[in-house]
Formats: sequence, C-alpha cells, structure tokens
Amino acid sequence: MPISVTDIAATNDWLIDSSAERSLRLITETTKHYRAIQTYELDGPTLHIAVDLENIGSTPLQCGIEIRPLLVRDPDTRISAPAGGIWIARGSGNAPTLVPAPFAWQFGVAYPLPAKPVDHTFTGWGGKALVEWPARQFSLAILGNTDCYRLRAFPDEDSFSFQVMNDQSGHRYVRDDEVSGLTVLAAGETLSRRVCFKVERLASLSKTTRGSTPS
Repeated sequence: MPISVTDIAATNDWLIDSSAERSLRLITETTKHYRAIQTYELDGPTLHIAVDLENIGSTPLQCGIEIRPLLVRDPDTRISAPAGGIWIARGSGNAPTLVPAPFAWQFGVAYPLPAKPVDHTFTGWGGKALVEWPARQFSLAILGNTDCYRLRAFPDEDSFSFQVMNDQSGHRYVRDDEVSGLTVLAAGETLSRRVCFKVERLASLSKTTRGSTPS
C-alpha cells in the first residue's frame, strides 16, 4: 500500500542548501520516506522554480507537487490558459466528473476572469498561460511541465490563484480507488515540477501574440 504524502513540510523544516545573488536552493528531509528540494533562480524578468520530491524509503510513495502563486486581481485582469476539460465536484466522498470545458472557461485567448466564482481543476492544458493587467501595463507568462492547473478566482476578492498541479491532486475527497491524480513513486524515484514566471510590459505584446505564452 503506497504511503500518501500531503503538506510535506512546515516552513521551519526547510534548510538553505546553497544561495547566491540570484538563486536559492532549499532542502528538507523530515522523515525516512522522502527528500524534497526547492530551487529558485532569477534570470532577468524570469523566475525559474523547480521542486523535486525523491522517495528515499523502501515503500512506494503516493504524492503530488503543487505550485500556487497568488496574483493580484484588477477589474480588467485577463487570462489565457487553454484547457480541454474540467473536473466537476459531485459532493464530498464522491469522485469528480470530467467534462469538456465550457466556452466561457476555455481561456483560449486572453479573456477577463469570470464574473462568477471559479474553483476548478482544468486538464488537457498545454503548459502555457498568460495573465494580463491592462491598467498596470504588464503581463505574466506561466510555463509548467504538467497538463493540469487549478484556477481559484472569486469576484469579491482582490487576488486569485493559478495552481500548477498534478491532475486531480487538489480534490481531497477523491477515494484511493478512484482517480486520485497522485503519482506513485517507487523506491529511488523522483517526481519533478518545473515552472517559469516571466514578466513583460504589456505594451510590447503585439495583437498576434496576446493570448499565447511568450517563448
């Protein structure tokens, strides 16, 4: 039976392994089951984040990695994050249902954040997203090595989150015999997540590139 890992370590459990002017590496090894490493590197307007989780035990490890930036929400904030489907909750204790993304939530081009609350996991993502703040005249490109994200946005709040994640790992009510979306690591295996955040002036984006992630 795989060991499940959630909330891997508290803030005080992370130790600085190495640091430089534009980079930082944190490490934690709080149990005999796993070792986790976070690496941050700033390259001009781009922040690179890497998270690696290694199974150092002898038992299979069921785990997931989620990277969740909290972003400011303005009345004119727009997002582009094309995805093919959405997991819809069916109540506590029940597995969610995968349905095609409705037109209003496909986010194929830069589109204002929905006026209604959104707290869903989107799948079939190509790993590229773009958030625009027209009033502030800048944008944020997000690139991740996963095909799933969770968008959590409520119209009465001044912030929202775009969570790069394992498919379905945000649904705590999913039973182990259903679609859990967690990765099972054998002894010695490592799960890795890579996410980049690149800031650009919005005025520099042409109409042809707006709605797609800069390369």
